Amino acid sequence: MLMVVIIAAGLGWIGGRLMAPSGDGEDTVVFGDSVTHLASEEIAAAAGAEVVAFDGVRWADMVPAVELTLQLLPRTPRRVGVLIGSNDVLTLAIDEAQVDGVLDQLSDVDCVVVMELPKTFGGFHRQMNRRLRDAVAERPNMVTDDRWRVAADRNLEDEDGSLFEEDKIHPKPAGQQLLAEAYQGALDEHC
Repeated sequence: MLMVVIIAAGLGWIGGRLMAPSGDGEDTVVFGDSVTHLASEEIAAAAGAEVVAFDGVRWADMVPAVELTLQLLPRTPRRVGVLIGSNDVLTLAIDEAQVDGVLDQLSDVDCVVVMELPKTFGGFHRQMNRRLRDAVAERPNMVTDDRWRVAADRNLEDEDGSLFEEDKIHPKPAGQQLLAEAYQGALDEHC
């Protein structure tokens, strides 16, 4: 029930934010969970993106947020970045239909970059990343990018996770900047 309330409040936030005058519309939109949400200001500055991200969401929770965002924008964005799945991995659940539910809505976007997930407890991230690569391979306007996963994994392995909070999932300010740079690099390279 709490998640429903959080999502409903988030959808209201999206509506209020995107209904404000925005010129010709947003060229770049980024969708994400709490990892992206923490770095939203850095991502907006680095990638010139409108960031739509919420704490605690899974792929299933983002289906209505993506739908509403695309409806409220004055035009379809040219580029979209996606980093969702931390909570799916933590709960050891991959709902493939919901991954498709988000990605199918992005079929009219020129270029979609789906960021791979870094290491988490138990290595379940590998299964999720395989699922994301498979889903993206079926869609000609989409690619996966591993630069966030590679940088985060290197920090977690070689530098004792200094860029992350104690949970080793949520980035500290330096990690947030690294994530923003990963989004920018991925969107610039692939789009």
